[in-house]
Amino acid sequence: LLGLLPAGYPSGACTASTPKSTSIWANAVAMVDCDQNTSQGGPSRGVYGLFANQDQLKKAFDDDVAAVQLMDCPGAGSSPDGWHHDSSPTVTAGMIACGTYKTHPNVIWSNQAKLILCDVYGDPPTIEDLHTWWTKYGG
Repeated sequence: LLGLLPAGYPSGACTASTPKSTSIWANAVAMVDCDQNTSQGGPSRGVYGLFANQDQLKKAFDDDVAAVQLMDCPGAGSSPDGWHHDSSPTVTAGMIACGTYKTHPNVIWSNQAKLILCDVYGDPPTIEDLHTWWTKYGG
């Protein structure tokens, strides 16, 4: 899982964790909690989980998004929504949602090929900063 994370996490910034049985991460086969990402606009905290299959990944994404006060992703429209790589604009690579969680800017996305769910937030950065960071490093 550590090899699948976005760039900008220094050594020791991410630690393995065990998901609580009642959390949206309960079915993750691996999970890490990360402190500050050092890339420009990077999140002050991130949680990443690896799932065994698409169904478990989708359920975790849907459950995670349900806890967020959703808003449009800056410059990208409504959320949640599908996202794609620039090199394959007709192929959905995962889902993304922008919002706030307990007043903190929050970006949540899934990557279907890697079977990972990513939930990052900051205070700072702003939702605009987090979304820009995601476009550079997250997908």
